[in-house]
Amino acid sequence: MSIAFTHRRFNKAIDLSGSVQTVIGNGLFYTTQDGWKTVVDRVNLKNNNWRGVAICSSKPMVQTALVTGTTGTRYLHTTTDGWDTFVARTNVPQANWGYVAISASNPLVQTAFVRNSYIYTTTDGWVTYTSRSYIGAKAWTEIAISATDPFVQTAVSAGGYICTTTDGWVTYSSRTNVGARDFYSVAICPSNHLVQTAVAAANYICTTTDGWNTFTDRTNVGLSDWNGNAISGTDPLVQSAINRLGYLYTTTDGWNTFTAFTNLGTLTWSIIRIDSKDHKIQTIGCSNSITLITDDGWITFTQLMMGNFVAIR
Repeated sequence: MSIAFTHRRFNKAIDLSGSVQTVIGNGLFYTTQDGWKTVVDRVNLKNNNWRGVAICSSKPMVQTALVTGTTGTRYLHTTTDGWDTFVARTNVPQANWGYVAISASNPLVQTAFVRNSYIYTTTDGWVTYTSRSYIGAKAWTEIAISATDPFVQTAVSAGGYICTTTDGWVTYSSRTNVGARDFYSVAICPSNHLVQTAVAAANYICTTTDGWNTFTDRTNVGLSDWNGNAISGTDPLVQSAINRLGYLYTTTDGWNTFTAFTNLGTLTWSIIRIDSKDHKIQTIGCSNSITLITDDGWITFTQLMMGNFVAIR
């Protein structure tokens, strides 16, 4: 079987929580609780312009999905039972939503952003929310939330700085020392929030072990059009990154050395996620509507196909 999605440069929406996953896009909504051995077609959620979805890793039945666009109904949707039932959060403004993240340690703590606009936060699962307008309207591309402290978060934008917070965006820091880049992905290690990796277009993989006070450009991996990266929760030295030139790279020592996987095909890979509990479970997708999954760290893999999607979790 296959699950594929059409990647848009600013659509970053693949994630894993073991065998619990959700696939949305082009008006379709599919879920699984056994790693796609069986699939549930959520017909009651179809025909929306779905943009992104997030799963709480500690409580995978808790999920949030975004409807995007500039016209029509565009609400955040939440569930606590894996989409058997759901709530459209009509109290939150309709907007051109771009991305959402859920804390692993507290599923009520969530952050979302509107494309080319503001970051929104909640500490009660979107019953109430706060617009962090003072941070400014930016071309946000991805947000990561620490698993150990839900108020430690990092956001990146195209043509901007890495922004970090330790209090859930009440205050924040622009990491100007790293420089303004076309960032497209940021990952925080679930077991150590100081270990983070960011990637950008036409640049190097950039890593930190102290929350961006200092950083290292991994020049040994090479300059590339990086588009996604992920960090293992059980071993922060295990990481994977993808570029739009068609390659998947993995490391087991924090990018001191690395392996390039050429057996996957030279496709325009655009998004990758690693399961927080088992680093061998990974998923990648590309703009050519191909999605691959592995449970052995890419020694073997399976191509999923169930249509043409814009978001996978």
